[in-house]
Amino acid sequence: MVMTKLTIQIKLGVNWHDAATLSFEQDQMSLKYLEPYALEHFGCDDNRALSVNLPVTVFPYHTTTKKPFRFIDDIVLSGAGKRFWIANGLSKGSSTYNTLHQFTCGPIGNIRVKEACASTCADPLLCETSFTVDDVVNKGWDLLDYAKKLGIDVRSATGAGGEAPKYLLSKQGQLVWLSSFGTIKAANSEHYLVKFPRGKQSAIDSDILRAEFHYYHELEALGFNTIATKGMMLLEGPKCPSLWLPRFDVVTADDGGVTQRAIESVYSVLQKPPGSLLDHEETLRTLIQTIQSSFMVQEQGYQFDVENFVIEWVKRDLTNIIFGNSDNHGRNISLVRSQGKIMLAPIYDFAPMKADPQGVVRTITWHANIEIGGNLNFLKIAEALDDLVPTDRLLNELGCLAESLLSLRSRLEKRGVPAAILNYPSIGLNFIEKKLQDLC
Repeated sequence: MVMTKLTIQIKLGVNWHDAATLSFEQDQMSLKYLEPYALEHFGCDDNRALSVNLPVTVFPYHTTTKKPFRFIDDIVLSGAGKRFWIANGLSKGSSTYNTLHQFTCGPIGNIRVKEACASTCADPLLCETSFTVDDVVNKGWDLLDYAKKLGIDVRSATGAGGEAPKYLLSKQGQLVWLSSFGTIKAANSEHYLVKFPRGKQSAIDSDILRAEFHYYHELEALGFNTIATKGMMLLEGPKCPSLWLPRFDVVTADDGGVTQRAIESVYSVLQKPPGSLLDHEETLRTLIQTIQSSFMVQEQGYQFDVENFVIEWVKRDLTNIIFGNSDNHGRNISLVRSQGKIMLAPIYDFAPMKADPQGVVRTITWHANIEIGGNLNFLKIAEALDDLVPTDRLLNELGCLAESLLSLRSRLEKRGVPAAILNYPSIGLNFIEKKLQDLC
């Protein structure tokens, strides 16, 4: 078999840089940072690296295609986007190389494949084709297929993974663009991930999406770092609602220049494959060890606050339990790597997934003597993590949050969360006080 290579680019500031080559030969996979890039950024494992586990070096990394470099899972076509392209001719058994080569032109984060970035618009002018917000609202997920049939290159629109239908777009006023290959670079551009109900788009699927909109506003009011609610929109269409989420990986400067933050999933940091079942305590300790031993901490002087990291992690899981968000897998939690820093990404994909008809279960759980039937023993959690954060401090932080959550149901009702979600038995918003009795 002939060796095939891809060029991996990393965006630093407003410019893309050729950073590394990814080579495939039979069942072997190799990654090598390009010499000019390696010499300039040697040792870095922040946003200048492909992963915190793959610091910039002049030496190659090797693995097998059965155990690929896990950052690939974060950028490769997946979920509803992959299903769209399979319906449009992509082979179900398409290799990782082919999928990366064809489609990895606009994933979330600051990494892309150079060879995927040649526009496939039938005519260059088509790359500038705009639609309206109403087009998105009225056509929903079908707008993607409509645009493709017009000859527009919509590959970058499917750059976000996940089971729910979604696409990435840029917006100016009431106009939107699905292609990233145009030359539109106005300073007032807004960048969105537009999400539609998953599953069969039944009434409950739509209500889950509606609730997600209100959940972010409530999380923000509680003091959590979440997807920005400024600019967030929930728009009702003839078939289903659409949730417009401002992208937290994209930062637009006043002069119109666009930079992108390095986003790495917990699965990638742990070097675990998608779908892996994880233990909270083990995950926390591995993440902390990885960060503490990173170049960012050891050489660049980044002050990593272990106690605050643990407190934030446990508080987020408490909200998962109380809000009914059971979809807590390792791609729904990420770290943001900026120059010399690493921290938890804003909360995203936070919805009452316990109401999902397909049945979505927690994949990151606590030890069996701590998490029983969806209920958590917070004292045991705090005691297990006492070497990372004093038990009293963690319990106090959880207690303060618990007090704020006691009246959650009434606040969600006032915000407009559908009654079907408010009263869904397995979510249990009517029994919050019982769930929190050990903390209040």
